[in-house]
Amino acid sequence: MKRRSFWVTVLLSALVSSLALTQLQAAVPAASSAPSLAQGKRPNLLLITLDTTRADHLGSYGYRLGATPRLDRLGKEGVVVEAALAVTPLTLPSHCSLMTGLYPPRHGVRDNADFRLPDAETTLAELLLRAGYRTEAVVGSIVLSGALGISQGFQGYDEPKPAEAVAGKEIAFQEILERRAGEVTDRALARLAAVGDDPFFLWVHYFDPHSSYDPPEPFRTRFSSRLYDGEIAYVDQQIGRLLDRLSAQNKLDSTLVVVTADHGESLGEHGEATHGVFIYDATMRVPLLLRWPTQLHAGTRYKPVVSGVDLAPTLLDLFGLPPFPQGQGKSHASALRGGARVEREPVYLETLLPARAYGWAPLFGLRDATHKYIQAPSPELFDLTTDPRETNNTLSKPSPQAAFWSQRLDAVQRAMGSPNPTASEPADAERLERLKSLGYVSGGPGAPVDPPSGGPDPKQMIAITSQVDQARQLLTSRRVLDAMRLAEAVLKLDPANPAAHGVLGMALSLKGERVRGLSSLQTAAKLAPKTFEHQRNLGVALQQLGRAAEAIVAFRAALAIQPQSAPTRFSLGAALLSAGDAQAAVVELQAAIRQGYATVGARCALAAAFERSGSPDEAQTVLRAIVAKEPRAIDAWLQLAALLQRRGLREEAAVCYRRAYEQLKVERASNDPLLRVVHAQVLLLDGDSNAAIRQLEAVLGEKNLPPDVAELARRLLRTARP
Repeated sequence: MKRRSFWVTVLLSALVSSLALTQLQAAVPAASSAPSLAQGKRPNLLLITLDTTRADHLGSYGYRLGATPRLDRLGKEGVVVEAALAVTPLTLPSHCSLMTGLYPPRHGVRDNADFRLPDAETTLAELLLRAGYRTEAVVGSIVLSGALGISQGFQGYDEPKPAEAVAGKEIAFQEILERRAGEVTDRALARLAAVGDDPFFLWVHYFDPHSSYDPPEPFRTRFSSRLYDGEIAYVDQQIGRLLDRLSAQNKLDSTLVVVTADHGESLGEHGEATHGVFIYDATMRVPLLLRWPTQLHAGTRYKPVVSGVDLAPTLLDLFGLPPFPQGQGKSHASALRGGARVEREPVYLETLLPARAYGWAPLFGLRDATHKYIQAPSPELFDLTTDPRETNNTLSKPSPQAAFWSQRLDAVQRAMGSPNPTASEPADAERLERLKSLGYVSGGPGAPVDPPSGGPDPKQMIAITSQVDQARQLLTSRRVLDAMRLAEAVLKLDPANPAAHGVLGMALSLKGERVRGLSSLQTAAKLAPKTFEHQRNLGVALQQLGRAAEAIVAFRAALAIQPQSAPTRFSLGAALLSAGDAQAAVVELQAAIRQGYATVGARCALAAAFERSGSPDEAQTVLRAIVAKEPRAIDAWLQLAALLQRRGLREEAAVCYRRAYEQLKVERASNDPLLRVVHAQVLLLDGDSNAAIRQLEAVLGEKNLPPDVAELARRLLRTARP
């Protein structure tokens, strides 16, 4: 299992031109008409999405260095779409477009973690559920967490769970939790078993080809020099397990099997190591394979351009179901069956990542069967028929051709439609004013989601992305000084880079230079006010410095971006408690626990908030529930003991102190300061105040005593002395 940090965003759309798409390469006999759901003939749908998989690394697209026999067989037994294009080189917005048939500017999801698909949008799963399908999903990464809205319409949604975080205690990256393809397949097979004979829509997402590349054996050894190919080969093997089970159940031929990807991977092309910054075909051209005997002619090579927004409308049409009420994609169902060719205007491409992550110019583009136009500070136009790797920019200077493509793109953007505002809820006016007063928000209420078009050209800055990623990896490995030096080197080249400021701030904070670290984190939050990671880490830094009131503002700004972040809501509750607003702390801590952050620490904090807000009975109930369920929770025993002691329940308090002491003896060394302080408390309860005083004085005489233990010892010493 691998974890990695991440950022991302994108979009795509239809244009206002009337260029016709090419026909099928081979004559395809017209298949039978779409199955009639009214007659009860419901075919199944298996949709497999491969993360970070470029088309030209599969055998079906001519690649000979990999090992994808099961995917290649799918292509031979069905349709290979030769020009399938992602809407964005980013996972969440791309999948939202796959599921809704809407462009990102319309559904509003423009990046990964900082956005959520609005409940008001209609998904493919919702339409199939209404049509009587059993809808199930198994995803390989938490980047597709159901909390981000992508789970709409699925009766079962299986996702990896994040490890328990120590929220509010440590500045850290957002992390992607993934699970290997083998586990994903196991869970998908369990879902297949659960659906029985019901018609089903099963979506299976494999994350493995995403960097860093770490395939299991034997693929690691076999592809030791091409680990990316090894990841794809491993996923191919697991897809084979899934298909074999369908075959064994006699369901494979009655199932439309679709395999595609959310985006590709640059692998160093154009200087980009992975994906997200550029919209060249290395990250935008993806595989699209469809197998459905009797409906789709085996061995078809489908040449017309197909956009990610076209997939769901095409699948609905193939099943004979009504289209999306407000869909923006185009159905290719008739042409896939051998009917009339599809008139498809150029598709619209975008990545906002350069602007949101690095402060550079965003990239927008148009792509048809023969040309690609990229709008940037230095615009590009490529003739894909003679230059498929996009290395020869034909727009060396302003020209009528440049103006023509720019005007086409502008027309498409103006016709795109307004985004759903609930996809990215900004902080309210009061919070934004407070943020501005603290000096780390540059925008105002209602600031647009789209970043400004200014900023450096990503083509000139791309080398910096590798340096920032390396700095983050160094920080994750606790090589703090190396990370700090690399971030400082990046900022000499690119002073307004929010990602580098964020890394530098985290490095300085971990190094103990919290005031300097705070300054860098404030700069990162000011440069990228709508990035969750910067706002959350700023809140943690402020909390560490005892500036609880300011931390509250930053945590609320983070939650305005990611309301589903339970650890951040816990951090807000803890900050409110520190600031003396116990009643508000109760509300936030209860919300964090309801959202799944039900750690011992969160529940202990809730008990403290209850007591300080004048509800000791509720506090006692919470603490007793903790120790009943988790008898080794030392902090809960100590907190309960102190509460009982304050309430005059001396004998019950003594029992709790002794339970804490016995557990500490099991877990700690005999010279552990907390163990000795709790022992002194037990001695006091037993009436041996002299021994307790000697013990406490000895503890307080030690160097490097933890502050909380020292405070507890001093308080007990004041009680013990006459």
